Amino acid sequence: MANYKREHRVVNVGNGFTFFGLVFAWGWLLSRGLWIKGLFVLLTYIPVYFFHSVVMAYLIDAKKLPEFYLLIPTLLLLLIHLYVGFKGNQWLKASLVHKGYESD
Repeated sequence: MANYKREHRVVNVGNGFTFFGLVFAWGWLLSRGLWIKGLFVLLTYIPVYFFHSVVMAYLIDAKKLPEFYLLIPTLLLLLIHLYVGFKGNQWLKASLVHKGYESD
């Protein structure tokens, strides 16, 4: 756990993996002030869900693809969530340093 201080404010940031970053991905990023990364993750959801709900459902109903292809968008989102879980605290630390916080 690292503390970042600026004037009278202290922010605690964990080391390594963040469970909440894994579960809530874009919501966690936005709540921590990582706006660009959070919006990027949120905007990746739109085409993935569109592809999943419209295109894949049509192809599976038309019997052109087996049903296990429905796992592709789910696995893609899982990879995004894992990436945020592993990199989230590093991004938060870099953001705090950029904003003028000092580590102790």
